Order: sequence, then structure tokens, then C-alpha cells
Amino acid sequence: MSEEYLYIARQPIFDCAGKVWGCRLLYRENELAGKASYLDGEEATLRVAASLLVSPDHGYSHSYTVLSVSRDFLLQGMVQGLGVEKLVVSIPGGIIKDAPVIEALTELKRQGCMLSVDILGLQWCQGADEEPLFDVVEVPWSELSLGLERTGCLGAQLLVKRIETHEQADRAIQAGAQLLQGFFFEKPRTFQVRPLSSTSLSRLRILQILEAHSEDLDQLTEAVESDVSLALRLLKLINSASFALSRRIESVHQAVVLVGWNKLRNWLRLIVITDMAPSRATNELAYASAVRAKFLELAAIYTDRDELSDKLYMLGLFSLLEAMLEKSFTDIFRELKLDEDVSSALLEGAGPLKSWLSLARLMDTGAWLALDALAAELGLSMKMISRCRIEAFDWAKEFFQSMR
Repeated sequence: MSEEYLYIARQPIFDCAGKVWGCRLLYRENELAGKASYLDGEEATLRVAASLLVSPDHGYSHSYTVLSVSRDFLLQGMVQGLGVEKLVVSIPGGIIKDAPVIEALTELKRQGCMLSVDILGLQWCQGADEEPLFDVVEVPWSELSLGLERTGCLGAQLLVKRIETHEQADRAIQAGAQLLQGFFFEKPRTFQVRPLSSTSLSRLRILQILEAHSEDLDQLTEAVESDVSLALRLLKLINSASFALSRRIESVHQAVVLVGWNKLRNWLRLIVITDMAPSRATNELAYASAVRAKFLELAAIYTDRDELSDKLYMLGLFSLLEAMLEKSFTDIFRELKLDEDVSSALLEGAGPLKSWLSLARLMDTGAWLALDALAAELGLSMKMISRCRIEAFDWAKEFFQSMR
């Protein structure tokens, strides 16, 4: 496989009305490969799953995504870590051999995930709670009759695969199939995805926790502790003069409990984004992001708009992430579930925060006439802009010095 790209093929799945119901993702060794090469099932699953974390929509934003998973991927709880909406987990029947697999599938079903299985797995049609387990049964065209015999009483949708002719498609529909897939409709198309490093993926998952609506301190502690480099950097920062704590913090758990969610979240956001940046961009772009974040936060606080301070801090901090990671905001933020106002400003240049984002950008470019006019619209004087800017630079400088 190319070290620079992941190569993933997608093949659409249609309903009987000819509308795209979903797409199946398939591993490819390179952009010219017309079929999957032999690869360990676990590694193939991980590579396709990695493409979902980087670019989860693959052009079918309103349809289901069908992902085949290996036994280890399932039992290690990695499916839950994908956070992909409308995900259908396709289970090779051969891996359904014991209670742990059934229990893992039952838990996925309980969490609202759709499950699909091939004919080999139909003997396991009930979950650990004795409820129907599978939503879709996959049958190749050559085994259609056998599939009909075994799926009639399950209440699952029948997906007929490997359809190559119009006649086969008609016969499948007449036999009761609800979903259709095969070369007759469309061959798999290969596309390339630039993968994030394992470190960046780990940091993205921490950002997911930070941007979630619930304040799950235990989950945050566990995520940070599993990242040794991040944990050490966090403890070094918290024990620095910036926090001025009365006693030394010795563990991540202590830091999370004593410092508090809101303050810790802003510092962690900055540490994570700084670490995610490519080395050539780290110093300049991470520093600029920190300045923007603090500048916008101070502008809100000094104009008695404290309710906006956290949103504006996040807006400034994330505003250069596209350049830092060399990926579009759409790909980066799709799984972060950002605040709607922040997301609208960054992804669409719209919403109530768009003027604040323009303010930060104008400050960087030195377009003083435009900056003066926009500041007036936001109720800010140039004197206040200057004050916020100076304090933001001082704050960013202190932060990066404490991280050395």
C-alpha cells in the first residue's frame, strides 16, 4: 500500500426503486486494483475504518455505509469509536462462533447500529437478549434460493449481491429482495484518502470527547492516560506557573478533577491541535491559532458577552486547522460534532459567529480599514482590539514557553 494514501473502493447498493440505499466500502491495494488483494482481515478492516475517520461520507451523505468487520475489530469495541451515522456493520458468518461475539453484536444493536450478515451466520439469528439480531441478510445471486429459504422468518431485508444482468435484477426483485448490488448497476470505484497518523487519530478522538455535550470526566481521563506523550505534556503544563496551583499534580485524574472541565478543556484543545500539526507548520500555525483563540475570547469577555467566550475561543483555535492538517474542514469536523454556530462559521462562512471569524482573519492580514469597520459593527473599539491582541500574544507566548 502507498505510504501516502489509503485506497478504498465503494460500490452503491440500490433499493427496488433504483435509489441509492447505501454504499459498501472495500479495501484496495492501489488505485489501479480492480479487486481486493489478499490481506489479513484485521488489517483490511482497520484500513477501511481509517478512511471513515478521515472522510466518512465518501459521496453518499444521506445513505447507509456498509463496513465489513473482523472478529477482533468487533470484540475490541472499535466500531463504537467510528462514530459514523447510518452505519451498517456487515458480519462474516464465519466469525460468529461463540457468546462474546453474540454479546458484542447485541450491544451494537442496543446502541442503534444496523447489523448485516451472510448466509453462514443465519443460525445465529437472535441476540443475547433473544431479540432478532440482524437487519439485513446478504446473499449472492448464485445462492438466492437458499437465501430465501433461510430468511423468510427473520423479518430482515434481503440484499442480493453480485447481480450482473437485467434479468438477474428482475428475478431478485420478484423473489422478494429489497436491496440489490452488483456490476450490473455499478462497478466499485476506487478513490484515495490521505490518512491521518495514528497520533492524529488518537488526538481527534480526544477532541470528540471534549466537544461532546456531556462532561464525561472518566472518559476524558482514560483517553488522555492512554496517550503517554499527551499525558506528560498536560501534567507539565498544569504544574507550570500558568495554573499557579497550591500543590503539585501527580496524575491525569487529579488534573481533571482539580482543574475543572471548562478550563482544562480549553488547554487540552490547544495542546491536541498543536500536536496534530505537521512539524513544518507547528510553530507558526499553532501559535497563530492560539493567538486567535485568546483574542476572540478576550473580545467577548471585555464586551460583557461572556456567554460567547467559549464558542469564540473554539472558533479561533480551530480556524487554521484546515491548513495545519492539509485537509478540508468538512473532513476534519464531520465527526467532532462541534457547536452548531462554530461549525456554520468554519464550514459555511455563515451563522452568528461569521463576523467574529472575519475579525480574526482581518487582524492577521493587517487590513486596518476593514478591521475598523467590522469592529464597529461588533461593538468593539480599535483600542479594545489592540488590548485584546496584545494580551493574546502574551498569553500564547507564555503557553508555548511552558510547553518546552
